[in-house]
Amino acid sequence: MLIEVIVPQMGANIDTGKILRWFKKPGDRVEDLEPLFELETSKAVFEVQADRPGVLADIVQTQGTFPSGTVVGHIEADW
Repeated sequence: MLIEVIVPQMGANIDTGKILRWFKKPGDRVEDLEPLFELETSKAVFEVQADRPGVLADIVQTQGTFPSGTVVGHIEADW
């Protein structure tokens, strides 16, 4: 099953985040809660984690600033 990787909601007054770098590349195995990419907001820099185990199928957005809910990649989930 293909699962969307999205820019998460980061707080009440923070609606965009900048992708600084991806820790994984397409074809890499990812585990549940493993960091996928680094996201910078006006308040902090944090790691966005996978919410399912599987294989990173693709990266749609490599770098840039995106609103919450933007699809930035896909995981081919194990379940």
